[in-house]
Amino acid sequence: MRICKYVFGVIFLFLMISLPAQEIVLAENGKTDYCIVIEGKNAKNVWNAKFLAWFLKEKTGATYPIRTIPRKNFPSIYLGVSEPMKQIVGEFPFDKMKDQAHVVRSIGKNIILYGKGYDADFYAIMEFLDKKFGIHWYQRFYAPEIKKEATVKLQPFHYQFEWAFLKREHTSSRSSDYFRGETRFSMTNNAFKSTNTVFSLNDLAYSEMIQPEKTYLSDNYHTVGKYIPAKNNYKPFPFIKNRDYFTTNPEFFGMNAAGKRTTAYYCFSNPEFRKELIKNIDLHFESSGRSDCVVHISSPDGVDSCHCPDCSAMAKRDGTPGAAFFDFLFEISKHFSEFHKDAIIESCFYQKGQTAIPPVYKDGRKLPKNIQMHYCIVDSTTNHDINHPENAFTLENLKKALKMTENVTIFTYQISSRVPLRMFPHARTNIVIRNMRTFHQLGVTGLFRETGMGNGFGWENSSNFFELELYIRYRLMKDINLDTEKAIRDYMDNVYGPAAQLVKQYHDELQYAHTDGNKWGIYLGGYDDDFITINSYLTLARIAKWQKMFDQMEILVKQSSPRIKKNLHNLRRSLDCVTYARWKALAQMEPEYFKNLSLIKTRIGMKDIQPVWGKYISDNFSEWEIKLKYEKKAKPIPEMFRKIPQDRIVRKIPKNSARKAHTRIVPDSDAAFGYAATIDKPDFPFNFGCYSFDEKNHQCKIELKKQDIVPGKYHLYHLGEVKPTAADCRIWFSSRSWATSLNIAAFYDLAAVGAKHDAWVSLKFPENYSGADSDVVLCDQIILIKK
Repeated sequence: MRICKYVFGVIFLFLMISLPAQEIVLAENGKTDYCIVIEGKNAKNVWNAKFLAWFLKEKTGATYPIRTIPRKNFPSIYLGVSEPMKQIVGEFPFDKMKDQAHVVRSIGKNIILYGKGYDADFYAIMEFLDKKFGIHWYQRFYAPEIKKEATVKLQPFHYQFEWAFLKREHTSSRSSDYFRGETRFSMTNNAFKSTNTVFSLNDLAYSEMIQPEKTYLSDNYHTVGKYIPAKNNYKPFPFIKNRDYFTTNPEFFGMNAAGKRTTAYYCFSNPEFRKELIKNIDLHFESSGRSDCVVHISSPDGVDSCHCPDCSAMAKRDGTPGAAFFDFLFEISKHFSEFHKDAIIESCFYQKGQTAIPPVYKDGRKLPKNIQMHYCIVDSTTNHDINHPENAFTLENLKKALKMTENVTIFTYQISSRVPLRMFPHARTNIVIRNMRTFHQLGVTGLFRETGMGNGFGWENSSNFFELELYIRYRLMKDINLDTEKAIRDYMDNVYGPAAQLVKQYHDELQYAHTDGNKWGIYLGGYDDDFITINSYLTLARIAKWQKMFDQMEILVKQSSPRIKKNLHNLRRSLDCVTYARWKALAQMEPEYFKNLSLIKTRIGMKDIQPVWGKYISDNFSEWEIKLKYEKKAKPIPEMFRKIPQDRIVRKIPKNSARKAHTRIVPDSDAAFGYAATIDKPDFPFNFGCYSFDEKNHQCKIELKKQDIVPGKYHLYHLGEVKPTAADCRIWFSSRSWATSLNIAAFYDLAAVGAKHDAWVSLKFPENYSGADSDVVLCDQIILIKK
């Protein structure tokens, strides 16, 4: 009898295992038995349900009614936590779930989508679309393709998800950033105020969809200048009555190293300044009518802190230039705990001369819980990962910051903010991946991203691999162990179609050249269009090879969709930009291939340039055109240097990088190379010199008075002895600007740092020079002679 029971049990178990799992028929022949069940009719629940119903109709052609009570004897999609949903789930583990965790599962024929915390129900929808329909937001300016299927059958499923990073933001958001999982939106962000243009959701507006956890009083990260403004400094908030505190209260502003008050920064050790700042922040709450806000408090965007005796003493005591600012954070935190209990303070560990170095308190104090800190890795290189030796300062102080407070998010940066580096080819998906995994391991709670565009062209014309980086970034924020290589290949297949394999090869070669194969670290303010240092990875051989690869790619996508063709055209644009900049050398190297410059310019498509960056980019093109048109064999070096061995002499033209410059470079037949740089805002007497930003000192400085100036022709002026330092050592012009300069550190291998050179500057002043803004002063060469 026992044997019979055993045999029967084995047979029953075998039959149960052998039976196919219960199939979920979501739609059949364009019809469905399903409805979507939600709890109540608040705006967010309704929007989520409408979005899911829209997608399912696009997918199957069937209509999915939205109800609060399920239909009897029919299966349902339960969206969010509701009483009917609890009856299906049974034991409900909601309280054990982490913040923003979400579940996607089936129970019998029912589908259950829910989560805990901010927008978690919506994340469950997005995972349902991902796992069961393969829907990913590969590009922000194209909605994912939804392939219509009148009949959809699913196998039983059960997934649970958590976010690796709970706070997620991109500073230049588009719709898909929300669909990918972005969590932060400021009250001044207009990206979601218009009707939905990505999907055919009729009257459903983004403003119904986006309900941030907390309202941000300002989306500006350097707010102190808006609360305590100075004339011609930060634009103040509208409710601030005093528009120029520097006139009424100069003591509120910081002292520079020479003991002079300046509007560049503030004196946080001053008790009266603190009172006024807190009072004005209170006015911000009053004017907004909100109490549950996030208030960002940080100094103006600069490179230094106050050097007054009190601030200096605090800096020495706590081991950081920003000691007085951190001390103020404790004070305002206490004020918020009394008067704004539901509000949060956001601030920054930012820049070496300000607050990048966390304080060390003998009593072991940590920042209060109502303070959220961003660690801005602005002082690190963007093309090498955070574990690279040159980023040791950032990593060391990030670890200190994480000991000071558990609530640290990272402000990451993509690449140099300078033009033309934004326009030239670069790829650093590997850096994004490595950094995110390191940050997660360290315990960072969120990631924000600055300098979003990555180039100066319009959103739908963005070049390089910026969109790939962003796609991988959001996928990793969900799953830090993501198979990134597979995800990159999937992206390439979707975005570049038949050219995907060649694009992947281009990406990998470019990425190595730009990151691991590039000994030069690229800082956010980095600049080099002479291809000697940080852009030296853009060699002539690589440019030629990659252009020929793109020729093959263009053939492969000839029969593809307009989207894929446009994506490939956009990707090629940055390579075309550097080809344009290096045209003369490329044409000399391969004259048969590089023979049609007008084709390159046509492909770049200047009309696509985004207005914000348009002038800066067009200025660079103007400079390149002048060089191509006028650059010829340099005129002989002045006679006084002809007996010096040529290998000891370097001749360079400075660059005018002023954003508002009317003309930055001009052709001139008298100039040594056929053109010259203009001096931005020339002063009188005329000043120029060499300053080391590493050592924070002037190596030499010259003042030309009226009797020293030779007008109407180029004349050599002796600057004196200069020596390059590691990062930034500039020969600058005009005390009013410094925008016209030459970074001599960029022209020497780091092994030669400290080598002494005799510097001469060739300048042409107009007749009757007076230092007026209308006066045009030209520099056609700087001559450096190695000693």
